[in-house]
Amino acid sequence: MEKKHETLFRHLVNSSCIIPDQEGTPDQEATYHLSRNRRKRAQDKEEIPDTNHASDETDDWYEVDNDDFVDVNTDQAFDDQKHENQWQESSPPALNGQVDAEKPIENNIEESELELLAKSTMYDDGAIVSIEFPDQMIPSEKVTTSLGQFFNLIRSAIGKELWRVTMPIHFNEPLSLMQRICEDLEYVNLLNKAAECKDSLRRLAYVTAFAVSPFSTTIGRHNKPFNPLLGETYELVDENLDYCCFCEQVSHHPPILAIHCEGRTWKFWQEYKFDSKFRGQFLRLSPTGDVHVRFKDNQHHYSWNRPDTIVHNLLLGSMWADQDGVAKIINHQTQESSTMIYESWSKVGDVKDSNDKINLELNGMWDSHLNCVTVSGRKTERLWTAANRPSCSAKMYGFTKFAMKLNQRQEGVCPTDSRCRPDQRLMEEGNIIEASKEKHRLEEKQRAARRYRDNEHIEYKPRWFDIKTDADTGKSYHMYSGGYWKARLEQNFTNIPTLF
Repeated sequence: MEKKHETLFRHLVNSSCIIPDQEGTPDQEATYHLSRNRRKRAQDKEEIPDTNHASDETDDWYEVDNDDFVDVNTDQAFDDQKHENQWQESSPPALNGQVDAEKPIENNIEESELELLAKSTMYDDGAIVSIEFPDQMIPSEKVTTSLGQFFNLIRSAIGKELWRVTMPIHFNEPLSLMQRICEDLEYVNLLNKAAECKDSLRRLAYVTAFAVSPFSTTIGRHNKPFNPLLGETYELVDENLDYCCFCEQVSHHPPILAIHCEGRTWKFWQEYKFDSKFRGQFLRLSPTGDVHVRFKDNQHHYSWNRPDTIVHNLLLGSMWADQDGVAKIINHQTQESSTMIYESWSKVGDVKDSNDKINLELNGMWDSHLNCVTVSGRKTERLWTAANRPSCSAKMYGFTKFAMKLNQRQEGVCPTDSRCRPDQRLMEEGNIIEASKEKHRLEEKQRAARRYRDNEHIEYKPRWFDIKTDADTGKSYHMYSGGYWKARLEQNFTNIPTLF
């Protein structure tokens, strides 16, 4: 194998966010080995491929501007006009969020990008290669927030959209919203099990379990993630190359992010956006984008909506979260469907065939498990069980073991990756004052870029996603246009905005 591809693959795997399957403490250093099957597949291959912003008052979800908190920016007043001039003197933002708007975005995803990564696997004379991954970065213990700050926030937020409310950085957790959405993949093994099912109704039951599983991560997660900057990205690669995932913030007013993930037997994508309201004693989050999965063997396409998430007792009592609403999952090729009804801590549902006849009943708790019961024989099967959290979870923002690895320091990621955000990194390290300063700097830089686009009448377009119409649902949303992983392997990130 050529030296170039050896270097590229070593660079990729050593710098991708790795989620190990084996048990162990979150900060334990792990050494993994490439599987025998992957080595054989690579040996069979003879060819290696070449390799809008909201208003200034509503820029982000957090702001250090309360009377009972030190204004860390007082001594470093921001010269807005100077910054805007510096932005224009450097490389002005252009169409597609690119430096050079005349360079087209590559729009070819005919070849599986997961296979593209697999073909770049490195071997030494046919021997298994041992890959050592860096130590896990554990987030700093959660920062406490004063009651004065909290009540000032509540008074200003009641009845408003959450993304229109400025919040102190104390209310954040050291993950971006894109990383938080990637937690949907913690139980992605359910999609692998679904792909193994030949019976379409059993496959639908496992897809339903996958749709339910992300809500288990909301227990004890009372801090909000960082709102991604426009053009910010995030990548996630499974250590066995079972899947590769990529996200991009495609709009900031209103906030919208797009995600595309490819597994060996399936593809997963969604456009995530939501409505939110403070009502004094509780907060309601209402996702408005659908989630999609397509299996590669028969091209069956499944889509579903998310229920609302409600956070209770914001003012008095112990804070807790609940799910509310009805979620329907449909197979667009067979018209088979499942329905999940979220009531308090329980969830009940069913799986119906194309004639609307119930074949399977579903029951369980959205934070712990889901059971499947056959209507004919009353046989019960456990589809999904939530994993136990690390003992340090309560002190680490309620993170699961999976979440604790999402912001691990990496090399070689795209410069727009969430891991590169200085304010988020400083908060993870417990340096709140410096994190606030960096947050302010990034906000002002975004505002200057937005004003420049407005003045020059430049329409912002995402770098890696395009708006397309889904043939099965008839809805239009941002879908992956391809090219990211090839650029990742070649370390050739062109036409990307400078965010940080």
